[in-house]
Amino acid sequence: MYTSTPGRHDVLRNFTESTYVNNIGNTPLERWEKLSNAVCDLDDGPGNETNEAGGVWIKREDMNPGGTAKDRVARSILRRWLEGGMAVQGVVEGSSGSTGIAWANICRDVGLPFRCFVPDDQSRAKFDKIRKLGGEVVVVKTASISSAGHYVNRARLDARERGWRFGDQFEEPGNYIAHNEGTGPEILSAMDDKVDLFCMSAGTGGMLSGVGNLVMGGGGRVVAADVKGSVYGSWVNTGVAYCREQRERGVRKHRYDTIAEGIGMDRVTG
Repeated sequence: MYTSTPGRHDVLRNFTESTYVNNIGNTPLERWEKLSNAVCDLDDGPGNETNEAGGVWIKREDMNPGGTAKDRVARSILRRWLEGGMAVQGVVEGSSGSTGIAWANICRDVGLPFRCFVPDDQSRAKFDKIRKLGGEVVVVKTASISSAGHYVNRARLDARERGWRFGDQFEEPGNYIAHNEGTGPEILSAMDDKVDLFCMSAGTGGMLSGVGNLVMGGGGRVVAADVKGSVYGSWVNTGVAYCREQRERGVRKHRYDTIAEGIGMDRVTG
């Protein structure tokens, strides 16, 4: 897979010249016509022009080269390491899939080995994709975050033992920075700094908080679409990270009743 590990300057050069890396971000905003017409009063009466800037808009993060906003996160974290003068011999991450795919793509392009620890209740298609991109996948049993066997804790330990960098998407500031300095400004610029409400689901919370803080700074509102089994809603509304499904601190085989994997959390992240 990898016969040798490139030096820091090689990785930095590869990172700077990477077509994949340079194509991340600047995704389009598209107006959702049907929903906009359903929820917005676009016709204020005879003689008034329709407000084409209003309505509901979708940030097309699926247009990133890897198909998700996680491309931004992996790029931001690696950039922080390299610009900080850190040696990067390889990358280890704990991921339900999408961040792992982003890391696998970027690591392949810059010449770094990549290992991804994943919980066993996630899509096998994601595991296969990471492997096809040259990454190594380690599947672990679903466990509580307080357990040493949790996929994130396993990844952290593995990185330490190998002397590689731990992506740490749940706590790494690069996650927030990717959206506060990238996604958010893109949205506000396209909307002439006029965003009344920003709504999305949350996994790590990096995009919700990174974009959300900018929107709130401009007087807009932020709405998190939470799911059953997640503690985010409870934490925001009461200050206590709790959900009924985990009252006995047990973890079900299928933790969230949602078709979107990785949405909702059983802990509050950094």
